[in-house]
Amino acid sequence: MVETVVSIAGTSTSSQAGYLWFQGITFAHSTYMRPSQSGFLDGQAGQYNITATSDNKQTVGRPAAGVSVTNANHIHFERNIFTQMGGTGLDFISGTNNDTIIGNVVADIAGNGISIGKFTASDTTEYHVPYNPSDKNEICTSDTIKDNYIHNVTTEFQGGTGIAAGYPRQVDIEHNEIGYTNYTGVSVGYGWTNTVNAMSNNYINYNNIHHVTQIMADGAALYTLSNQQPASQMEYNYLHDYTTSQWADYGDQGIYLDEQTSGYTIAHNAMVNAPTNVAQNNTGSNTITDNLASNSSSVISMAGIEAAYADIKTTTIPVPSF
Repeated sequence: MVETVVSIAGTSTSSQAGYLWFQGITFAHSTYMRPSQSGFLDGQAGQYNITATSDNKQTVGRPAAGVSVTNANHIHFERNIFTQMGGTGLDFISGTNNDTIIGNVVADIAGNGISIGKFTASDTTEYHVPYNPSDKNEICTSDTIKDNYIHNVTTEFQGGTGIAAGYPRQVDIEHNEIGYTNYTGVSVGYGWTNTVNAMSNNYINYNNIHHVTQIMADGAALYTLSNQQPASQMEYNYLHDYTTSQWADYGDQGIYLDEQTSGYTIAHNAMVNAPTNVAQNNTGSNTITDNLASNSSSVISMAGIEAAYADIKTTTIPVPSF
């Protein structure tokens, strides 16, 4: 019955938890009760659908997480294992800043591997309404997700992603390896909106992403939504070895700038044995250069987990005998 094994929560955005370090711990065996109690309709980026109308007005909720963080700063997760969890693995929900998630293994997770930032203001807010709270301390800001090995996630909730970001600001997603997801590898943004919102200056660089979109259509290794101006980046990523699944009713992409994505520089990404396009669907202003990079061999060598954490790829996931 335990949905959350560890919860870190300050009492408000102005009264935060802080300066906690977690290292060398296996977090495991959380469940998620909603599907058996109330049902579960898989929404985009690992959220669940609550209501919908014929003209596409929808509300969504956020699944439980094995480890959750709210209203906290300088929280550090390093060289831990997140595994055998029934919802999201690690979730930085809101009110976080200057936190670090580095060198962790995230595997055998039913939903999203790592999630960060609110996707809507509340579960009663229509999901096209831009999230831009008056209290800016509520926005997940300047958090780093780096050198993690995220694989075999979204095992039950197939619309989830390896890393799912709602409306973060100045998030740094770099040097991760993400593989074997049923939908997208990394998804940043929500709301399908061109208006100013909580997001800006998000970095998605030097990641190694492969074997994604194994079931679902309309995804990509890297997927974005909405206005993320002025200076977001998607550079030096190695995207490889996946295709549209045999069950999909239409295609998947290499990099997918979906509705109203703007503010990105997309450059020097190597796409090998995978969709090789940068797809744009009703986007704003972005700068796109040198993908299928001419220097792809150097991009490939630079992308993914850095040498200091390369050993995490040989980590044995503990399987208890009950």
